[in-house]
Amino acid sequence: MHPRPVLPLPPPLLNGERRRQPKENPRGKFTFSNSNDNGSPVMPIDTTGPTNAQHYKVDTQLKNLKTSKKLSLSHLNVQGIVNKTNTLEAFLVDKVPDVLCITEHFLNAEFIDDFVLDGWKTAAVFGRERVRQGSVAVFCEGDFEVIESVNSLSTEVQCEVTAIQ
Repeated sequence: MHPRPVLPLPPPLLNGERRRQPKENPRGKFTFSNSNDNGSPVMPIDTTGPTNAQHYKVDTQLKNLKTSKKLSLSHLNVQGIVNKTNTLEAFLVDKVPDVLCITEHFLNAEFIDDFVLDGWKTAAVFGRERVRQGSVAVFCEGDFEVIESVNSLSTEVQCEVTAIQ
């Protein structure tokens, strides 16, 4: 294991010189200015995030959530599903999840509907149209529905997502 590199310290301040510090401009973005009251660096505090009380409320709701059935899920990054179908089916003999998520299946949008995995329904997919490789798919044994609001967020190469509920 390599030791972490030691980062150099900033140069010392000279005769009344002040460090630059962020100031908010009219558009809400921070810019740097050399003026300040006491010369010490000041960083803005983000007050837009959730408060501790809001985190507590969500945590409490999650702890109190009860489900009638456990859900098992498996994720596989297959890097090309066409030539690995037998391996995938052998994997599913030992582990039978309720939901199977597959990334990098390499099937484009026009061929993904033709891919069949015995005993599984294709629940949701995103297949690339212009760029090769990549893409995501969700297979399931039960009845799930696609969350279109998530699927519409997909952008080839940048963010490829799909979801079911």
